[in-house]
Amino acid sequence: MGRPKGLVTVAGEPLVLLQLARLRAAMVRDVRIVVGKNRPAYIEAMPELAPCLVDDPRCAYGPFGSLCAGIAALEPYVWEQLLVLPVDVPCCQPPVIGLLRAVSAEAATPRYGGYGGHPVLLSRTLAKALLLMDASVARLDHVLRDLPAGARRDLLVDDPDVIVDLNTPAAVSEYEAKRQTR
Repeated sequence: MGRPKGLVTVAGEPLVLLQLARLRAAMVRDVRIVVGKNRPAYIEAMPELAPCLVDDPRCAYGPFGSLCAGIAALEPYVWEQLLVLPVDVPCCQPPVIGLLRAVSAEAATPRYGGYGGHPVLLSRTLAKALLLMDASVARLDHVLRDLPAGARRDLLVDDPDVIVDLNTPAAVSEYEAKRQTR
């Protein structure tokens, strides 16, 4: 894409700012953004994000390594739930985040059109257990799939943004075109 995914322009602003706006509208106040080698690019583009940025020493392990870096960075804080939002997902509307946060389970996943999406809610207990897994082979979708019955809640939502993946310039263009017709 030519630059870090969080800095790709969507609806006239960097994607990470769209994510932050929706999270803040849902009353999510404490946000961490896990970055690997892209920290300098984020700081150059938006120096105000510096306190939110978390280095990713496990970036070679892909998304699961980044997730573990984010969880580890939260260790000194008191929290019961964690929302996991990949950097290439625009973030759902605030009411969906409210529904997720109201769930009492080890994990909760929004679903739209038969597909699971993001953000995924994790309990502190499950998040800490992820730190014990081998980040070189573990995958969050497999962990969620293998949870015992009742430990994961799937929430049917009416927000297509939960399944959007902005991995390519074409996906960004398609998403922006759909946003204009909503």
